[in-house]
Amino acid sequence: MSSLLYWFIPSMTYFNILFLDNIVAQEPYYTELETTRIHDPGLYRFTNSTNGNSLFIPDIGFMLKIHQKDFSSLTAFKNEVFFLMANAFEHNNQMRSFEIVGANMDERELVVHTFKNALVINWNGLQTCSSHSVVHLNIETHVFNSGVIECHITGISSAFAKCPMTIKITEGIFNVNEDGNGYFVPKEVIYMKDFTICGQYNEVSIILSPQPRCLAQTAENACNAESTPNANCTWYRKYEKCFPDTLSCSCSDQTKIAQHQEAESNKLDYIVVILLACVLVETLLLGMFVWKYYMTNH
Repeated sequence: MSSLLYWFIPSMTYFNILFLDNIVAQEPYYTELETTRIHDPGLYRFTNSTNGNSLFIPDIGFMLKIHQKDFSSLTAFKNEVFFLMANAFEHNNQMRSFEIVGANMDERELVVHTFKNALVINWNGLQTCSSHSVVHLNIETHVFNSGVIECHITGISSAFAKCPMTIKITEGIFNVNEDGNGYFVPKEVIYMKDFTICGQYNEVSIILSPQPRCLAQTAENACNAESTPNANCTWYRKYEKCFPDTLSCSCSDQTKIAQHQEAESNKLDYIVVILLACVLVETLLLGMFVWKYYMTNH
């Protein structure tokens, strides 16, 4: 019984720490919207194309700032159907990848158009549906300077089929080996979602909008830097915490913040009560063992 309690106390503490951190883990990096509308990429600037597997653009013409990271370079790939963003493709630099999982591209040419506010990657003749090989998709992916990613998808098959398409976004770093070759080292999948696409001459747009991760910030400067033009993070010195603008300055919002803090305080009280109860039970059991040993030997 005593050994069970020694295991139970740290286990309960670990469980409650995970429970308290769960709200931070649920903050999304992106939210998605399926629509038929598209945004304006701005004035056309230039086009890059290749018949090879990859196309490297060292300067995309604008600085993409998202989640306190800066990206100004991009490499698009044809066979793997994904692209990498970085500030510079140098050793240990942070990167972010966008991938259409399991897709294959039939077309020979990979084309990237650059505009004032976005760049556009054309992946034509994609196969994402292994059960319907005749179904092909054209995907025009817009990457905006705001961090928004738009996928404009057109089915180019006369056969009716609903095919799965998985989009995955991953954080990682750029690594250079001893031979001087560089490669992407994935660290964390920050977005992954399955979509169902109709392959019969159908058009749909999937818009991925970056979201500020306010609750994950632990310092005032990081909290302020996490804000975006469309959503703010606010640092509350009284609580030493960062909150999204949905919990900002109105009286009702202040009530929400107080309720949130009270809930966290109640959780901590709950942990303390459990720990004290465990200590009390342990003390009683120890006392019983000592008393029994004393009575047995006297």
